[in-house]
Amino acid sequence: AEGPTEESSMASLREAGNERIRAGDHAGAVARYRQALEMLESEIRSASSVSSVALVARLRGDRAPLLGNLSAAQLGLGDAGAALEAARGAAKANRSYAKAYFRQAKAMLALGRPHAAANAARLSFFMQGQVSLAGTVDTKALLKQAEELASENRLAAAAAASSSSSAFVTPDAHEAGGGAMCSLELAPELPSLVVRFLDGAALVRLGRGARRFWVTLATEEALLACAAQCCPGGSERWLRKDLLRAGTGAGWLYAARALAACPESASAAPNGRLAICDRGGQVFVCQPVEGGGRRAPLWAPPHCLPFSLCWGPSGEYLAYTSVSEARLAALVVAPMPWVGTDAIVTPLQMAPYYLAPSPCGTRIAVLGALRTRQVLCIVDTAQATMPCTERAPPMSLHLLVSAAPLYFDWAPHAPELLLALHGRRLCRERGAVASEAYSSVGEATACEAAFQQPLQQPTTELAPRGGAEVGAEGWTVSGSASFRAPQWVDRLGCPQGAWLAPKDSDAGNGRVSLVMHDPASGTTEVICETLPPSVHFSASPTGRWVAWSGMHDMRGHGGVFVRRLPVASGSPIMVFNGTALALAWGGDRLALLIELGDSDELVWAVWDPPVEGVEGGPAGVAASAGRLSVAPASFRPNEAFSELVVPFFDQFERRLRLWSPRSDAIVFADERAQVWVQPFPPPGRGPGGLNHPLADLVGAAGHASAAPPAFRVADGSFACWSPQ
Repeated sequence: AEGPTEESSMASLREAGNERIRAGDHAGAVARYRQALEMLESEIRSASSVSSVALVARLRGDRAPLLGNLSAAQLGLGDAGAALEAARGAAKANRSYAKAYFRQAKAMLALGRPHAAANAARLSFFMQGQVSLAGTVDTKALLKQAEELASENRLAAAAAASSSSSAFVTPDAHEAGGGAMCSLELAPELPSLVVRFLDGAALVRLGRGARRFWVTLATEEALLACAAQCCPGGSERWLRKDLLRAGTGAGWLYAARALAACPESASAAPNGRLAICDRGGQVFVCQPVEGGGRRAPLWAPPHCLPFSLCWGPSGEYLAYTSVSEARLAALVVAPMPWVGTDAIVTPLQMAPYYLAPSPCGTRIAVLGALRTRQVLCIVDTAQATMPCTERAPPMSLHLLVSAAPLYFDWAPHAPELLLALHGRRLCRERGAVASEAYSSVGEATACEAAFQQPLQQPTTELAPRGGAEVGAEGWTVSGSASFRAPQWVDRLGCPQGAWLAPKDSDAGNGRVSLVMHDPASGTTEVICETLPPSVHFSASPTGRWVAWSGMHDMRGHGGVFVRRLPVASGSPIMVFNGTALALAWGGDRLALLIELGDSDELVWAVWDPPVEGVEGGPAGVAASAGRLSVAPASFRPNEAFSELVVPFFDQFERRLRLWSPRSDAIVFADERAQVWVQPFPPPGRGPGGLNHPLADLVGAAGHASAAPPAFRVADGSFACWSPQ
């Protein structure tokens, strides 16, 4: 009789390993699984040598279950680290293998990492396509254990923090061997973090500066002050002080803010990176060069809703909505490699179609439909920005308000939102996360509620906790102007920024003006006295320019206008004698998406502001009008962009990064699901000429010139540029 083949021997070894586990012989199971894996790899090499693609694919399918079983056996031996490595190998072999994430959760729980364990368990739920988030009995039990361990850790950390008024002991006590100089030194994660983020020279400087560190940062208050300096605009109001109640510590807040302010990855990307959603819904990151250069796939669930993809404010993470084949939705937040944590996947009872990270990055405002209503929720993403996952609460959802339609923008100075409700009402509201909103029910209960909430249906309450009225400050527009997203502008001289929004004319004639309103002083500056019936508008990030576009009458007449701030600087300038489907600022450069006649063809054009001190322009045109650069070729946009982004572009423009970090190129995807980069060099550095789709327009010869041709980067249905 013929002896057993390698494949049958591998199967026999796997079954023998299963029997050893059932018998409690975990060491024997580990040995047999390892032998089976060795045979499997040998068989894969043999099949590859004869180019048997189908056989190789079938054999590789056996790798994930084998590694998953090996993880279970190693955990039974008490080797949680090896069990975690094997479980991650199983997930890498097959990202759809849900048991791999369950094994990761078990190993992380054994390693004392309850938050990471809960994240992996939720990912297992999502990959299984559970209709209910209750899931299996084993997974529920694991989540219960993670919750209990996290609660114990929080209480212990809080007790340790309250035992001393300072996180530091005296230098004399430290020199006498009396303990760590700083509570950070007691953290078990510290050695690995130091090795990961510091090179040899930095380690030397750290050693020399240890005493100086104690002298300059001797109190929790000093650490918090340093953390506040790293917040957007140096505003202390962005600090997540609610995390201190859970024992996170001021030192960890400082570390998180310092890393977010100076991400390591920025140095390796002179003009940023592109995040692209491919045709299958998988997200990857590449370089903005022809062909894309080196690609880095995201180890996160596929099935990305293309238009939901966005970067964190400093490029510290990517976020998007994933919808599984079973129609289960999840919010995916994938920290970039410099953070060193796995993607965080939170199953939801709704599928958010618009995500807007706050300027500090620790919260994301999401718009979605819940039970036939449009709702705005605030997601706590502090976990994705902390150097250590266990130092922040798990991602949780706080339902803020419901309205239809509903648009908004983040404040530049604090976690607040400017809301546009029902197309008429403008109001201001705090963008609280769950742990802040639940503070009125007690700290311990708040922490537990914030931990458990992602596994439950979102609350149906439509007002913030505490019963406060939504939008106590604001106004209602009663005139005949249709608008969508307001804008909260970071403006010099306005400590709380300024609101760019429509407002009824003071003349009481039924007209609607576009105004810049200072919420701190209550003063209002009129940008445009009479808005057209349909309008969209945007202010440049520098706060120096405002643009608006819209139809002026029912016959289709319209235009695109800009105005320099303050208003006393001059009158509005018409930059294009027609309508634009979209306006997007890159610094002080304005991109216009223009429709060519009645066709489906679109073309990008960029307006550059006039150069100060220049008397005249080309062909005798006044330099005060600025210049228009036009892409040399038109395109048909990708379906997701044309149907789901363009109609609401003034909202998407608030966080969608089409411009490169240097404001010299725009990224877009066409109808063939190909991603292109259209260069727009600064004035005087491009080829010029009149060979462009707008060349036949009256006056184009004096105002417009052609930009360089676009180049193809990769296949994909959606793309966005990193902030740096």
